[in-house]
Amino acid sequence: MFDLQYYAASQGKDGYNDSSNCAEGAYLFKPDRYQRWQYPYSRLDSTHTEEAGQYISQWTFKYANKLDGQFAIVKVKFSPYFSALVQFDVELNGIPVMADDQGKDVTVNWKMLDFEANSTFWTDSNGLEMQERILNYRPSWNWSGDQNISSNYYPVNSAIAMRDSSTSRQVTVMNERSQAGSADLSTKSSIEIIQNRRLLFDDSRGVGEALNETDALGYGMKVNARYWLEVLDFTKEKSQQRQQQLLVDQPLMLSFAFEYTSNSTNTTQ
Repeated sequence: MFDLQYYAASQGKDGYNDSSNCAEGAYLFKPDRYQRWQYPYSRLDSTHTEEAGQYISQWTFKYANKLDGQFAIVKVKFSPYFSALVQFDVELNGIPVMADDQGKDVTVNWKMLDFEANSTFWTDSNGLEMQERILNYRPSWNWSGDQNISSNYYPVNSAIAMRDSSTSRQVTVMNERSQAGSADLSTKSSIEIIQNRRLLFDDSRGVGEALNETDALGYGMKVNARYWLEVLDFTKEKSQQRQQQLLVDQPLMLSFAFEYTSNSTNTTQ
């Protein structure tokens, strides 16, 4: 199950323990202490468009909340040539923040049914080995604190995965750029990745301005992203993660060559 949600960003003076009470900003991901849960972002339109081609099938879903100005389009594509992957193209319009004076971190979410991740997931380390992550745990020291959302987010450079503790099912979400993500956190058995952020305050870490990028008309910047979802039995199947990572990092390059003949006086084609 796919949906869009958001965290309400801390805007300073929120009373976190051992905190400087600075707001969330360009360097800090810090949901509001008293709103450490996700809100639904926009509303899924009841209608959708289905296009069935010879090689690719696509379902287009619209998210629209005219009252709050929250809009997005999600295109879900599947093809036998995708190696059992489902592709998600998420076109996220600018994040509205002025109406409610609230900064937001918008996430894309995949919820698995009949699945128990047991507070464990994996993220890649700079596109290399997958590292095990356990919620509210550090292997080299005893974790403590009340910023349990931001402290359980990790860099996702190419993939994030979780496994069902009672079966051999694995769910992997691959992305095309470096983002931040977590799993089994706000909603059990779910994977969440931040697609865009828009904030109203500076975090006092050197930038000197809020992370509030706008276009020429003053609207928030539109951010598009592409993801690939894979569900497999890891005891019987080989994941397509690395193959897809190579396709993203090393795309097909078109090269053109011309036949030239040259001498000491001129060059002709």
